[in-house]
This record gives sequence, C-alpha cells and structure tokens, in this order.
Amino acid sequence: MRQKVFPVLLLGLAGLLASCGGGASTPNNASVGTYNFGGTAPGLAVIFSGTLNTVSSPDGQELRVKDAQGTVILRRRLLGRAGPITRDFLEPSIAIRSGSYTVEVDLPGARTFTKTVQVDASQLLPQPDSVSLTATRSTATISWSPVPGAQSYYAALGLVDDNGNWGGVVKGWLTTSTSMQFSLLNLTPNQAYRAVVFAYNADLTRQPTSVPNQFNASFQASSAFTVTSLGTLQLLDLPQRDGEGVDGGFPR
Repeated sequence: MRQKVFPVLLLGLAGLLASCGGGASTPNNASVGTYNFGGTAPGLAVIFSGTLNTVSSPDGQELRVKDAQGTVILRRRLLGRAGPITRDFLEPSIAIRSGSYTVEVDLPGARTFTKTVQVDASQLLPQPDSVSLTATRSTATISWSPVPGAQSYYAALGLVDDNGNWGGVVKGWLTTSTSMQFSLLNLTPNQAYRAVVFAYNADLTRQPTSVPNQFNASFQASSAFTVTSLGTLQLLDLPQRDGEGVDGGFPR
C-alpha cells in the first residue's frame, strides 16, 4: 500500500504549498536529507523554496538532484504560477547515503540555482506514532503523537480499496498541531478510508525564508477505517400549510 500512497499525496501537497503565503523577496533555497518511511534504508527527501519571477514554459522549471559523483538521481518539475513557491519531493525508491548532494533548478532568464548539501544518512526523523482515524458521514479526525524534531505535519484522509491499495486523497492539510479535523465531508458507508501523516523538520505551514541544512521527513499510516452508519439523525417536524395533509409522515 505504501508505494501507492506517495505519488498521490505529494502532488496534492505540492499544490497546497504553492498557495501558501510569502513575500516577493523570498530567496531561493533548497535542502536534501532523509525520508523515513519505515523501510530498510532511508529514502531521499528534497525541498526547494523560493520565488519564480515567471513560469518559462507550460512544463515549469526542472529540478535536479545529483550525488557526489555528479550523477543525476532525481529529476522533477516545479509546476505552478510565478511567485512564492515551495516544493517537497519524498522518494522512498531512492536510498540515500551519507555524502554531498547538489540541487539544481533551472530558473527563468537562463539562470540556474545551485546548492550543495552535506547529508548525514543516520539523521532520521522518527515516524509519527499512534496515528488514528475516526469518522462519521460528514467529519473525520486524524490524530498522532508528537514527533521529536518535527516542526510541521501534513495529514490526509484517503480512500483504500478491498486490497488495501491507496485510492487517492479525499482531503489533506498542513498543520503544526498533532491532530486534524475535516468537516463538510460526504463519506460513503462501508467504504474503507485510511489516514496518513507526514512529519517535517521545517515549518511548511508558511513560506519558509530558510530551510534546514538537512531536510528530514517521515511517514506513517493509520489502520483502515470503515464508516458503517450515517451517524445520529435528528428528526424535525415539518410545518403543515393550510389545505395540506400528511401521509406516512411526509407532506403530500
């Protein structure tokens, strides 16, 4: 299930972060670090924060990460409007080792942003613990234990199929607290849902003016939860207008 969670969530998070506030003078900055998803080795965590004056093409700006030998290990696009932008990329399939990593971003005007980061692969942000989900037809509450070293979290409610495969995000948001409640939902009875929580050692709830020397992230999912009823219903008497009768409790 985990491998299917990441692409969907990160696309949603990227769009969310692009809309966060920030001034036009925000400098370009980037960092590389570890992604603790519970695997045998940490994955790659990358963050870029800055201001794009324009979007040079419909494809956006290219971001590359190179290892110490100069080999490109990650290529991604910074899609979105011009202005303050923050993107994070968490890649469990790319095992990271201690050493130097370079982030390159092609900026408008034939300029390239470059930053080299020294990464200690032993520095892991602990995974969120005790991730739980409760829900009714219209609300969902996700909670988890504080993660030492974390400054912000991304919590999301998502669908899962009968085989436990991730089916996409229903709703997700960034927070600095250890719980999140979503309302005005229309959840389907007998449909399975799961909560996922990402932790970051940076405050992504606002446009960062700086990012850590090493960017670390972690992930954990809750057990599947099934909404089995519509919840408590409140019955109200309908006013009866002149000339109307009622049949079986409904106006006719």
